[in-house]
Amino acid sequence: MLQLNALTPLKPRIAKSAKDKKDADQHVIISDVHVGEYNDSSLASGLTNGYSIADFYKSADLLEEKVLFERRLHVPQFNVNKLVVNMLGDIVTGETIFQGQQLQIDRPLLEQIFESAHRFASMLRNWSAAYKNLEVYCIAGNHGRLGKKGEAHYRSNMDYVVYRVIGILLRDCPNIRMFISEGPSLIVDHGGGWRFLLHHGDSIPGSGVSKGNYVSLERKQMSVAAIAGMPIHVSLCGHYHRSGNLSAKGDMRMMVNGSFPGGSQYSVEMLNEAQRPSQLSFMLDYGDGVFGVTDMYLAPRLKMGADEDGIYTPHRKTKKTVW
Repeated sequence: MLQLNALTPLKPRIAKSAKDKKDADQHVIISDVHVGEYNDSSLASGLTNGYSIADFYKSADLLEEKVLFERRLHVPQFNVNKLVVNMLGDIVTGETIFQGQQLQIDRPLLEQIFESAHRFASMLRNWSAAYKNLEVYCIAGNHGRLGKKGEAHYRSNMDYVVYRVIGILLRDCPNIRMFISEGPSLIVDHGGGWRFLLHHGDSIPGSGVSKGNYVSLERKQMSVAAIAGMPIHVSLCGHYHRSGNLSAKGDMRMMVNGSFPGGSQYSVEMLNEAQRPSQLSFMLDYGDGVFGVTDMYLAPRLKMGADEDGIYTPHRKTKKTVW
């Protein structure tokens, strides 16, 4: 009869640092920045952190630091020589995307363009000092368009203008390459046969990712693969201000980015949700694929405190009455 006290304990295997490091690329997704958007937290019953041009600059500073921190985490095990920046649209917030938007901005459209282009060009320039190579892939979003959807040419889009301005500002950086999509999506092979589909996400039919309908996102990826006649392994998009990382059929993966604002009056009242501001970072091993997916949070968790009357949400009090 086998007795437990007769079994020899297994010795633990101590992990060792890799002597021969493998190459791995670092990726970051930047989308739904909405430069120029102004969110008054009180109009969302205090259920958001609020958002302004000052918050954009704070979040941009934090994002720049966190990307470099992620690199330092992986350098002991991998050669991280390349940073891939996936800019997936809604960099600007626009002016006429919905009725009354002019009341929810603190920068007009032209200033949105100049301020976002200057800040992101500075960010990319700073990152280029830490990586041997930077590749920047750019997709326009729906908030950059002029007029109603379908009225103007696709490239009459202010996100597209922002990317072109960034390219001009970085002409003197030899290790930065930019690829600006002429259409609503890009298919990119990042090495090792790993093909990525980049799109903003506003073409997902129905309620889309905002209501958890990842089936529509999976169908989008499979449809593009079928039309293109080749497998698409990873789909990257934004638009829904909700971070997500899911495996799909076969060897597919779907990744959805967060946003800089997190929430707004519209998201709280119409969509019944608000997320913590964040952007996604991940690593790509040419052999094993995507790993190390990280939500890089750009603001602290929402904390609501009650006042002396036990009320948590913003309100205006009248003079106290003696009962």
